[in-house]
Amino acid sequence: MQNLIPLSFLDEAKSTEISQLSSEDLRSLMERLTEMAECLKKRKTLLEDGLNLKFTQTAQDRLKLDGRDTGTIRFDDGAYTIVAEMPKKVVWDQEKLETIIDKIPAGERKHYVKATYAIDERKYLSWSDDLRKFFDEARSVHLGKPKFQIIDGVTNNEHENYQRRSALNTTNRRQNGDLWRLWNRQNSPAYNA
Repeated sequence: MQNLIPLSFLDEAKSTEISQLSSEDLRSLMERLTEMAECLKKRKTLLEDGLNLKFTQTAQDRLKLDGRDTGTIRFDDGAYTIVAEMPKKVVWDQEKLETIIDKIPAGERKHYVKATYAIDERKYLSWSDDLRKFFDEARSVHLGKPKFQIIDGVTNNEHENYQRRSALNTTNRRQNGDLWRLWNRQNSPAYNA
């Protein structure tokens, strides 16, 4: 049996101390924390479902008596006071909203509507070079939050072999896809007409 670093070590440890641990110890801590987080998430969801079943109807009834559908309401449950927050969730129909916004004069829109534009990265990468260049000045790439895994000992040679096999499989899939598209074109009724 291996000596496990107790999770309580993380309560007092500094990042520099954690960075000095072996990969085996780091992996052990990561696995145990992940397991605990999953268990905690399940328990929290179950508890929240129970709270919803127990208090939602009472909270909604009390809000209606107060002439509201949403907001915060207090009520007693035995010796306890329950504070229920019944938040408002607004969802805008994007197509209808676009039609309405188009009716507002262009110079006045910014006073009423805040717009945020987004471009799906996969679509961007599939665009022609000319189209991408047109948008490039508005695009910047930042590093997201890093994630790390610690897996059982894979040597550099094994990792390189895996990368080569993966690249070969990608090339084969791409070539097979090209052959499939060519076959479809040659055998489609429209092609043979």
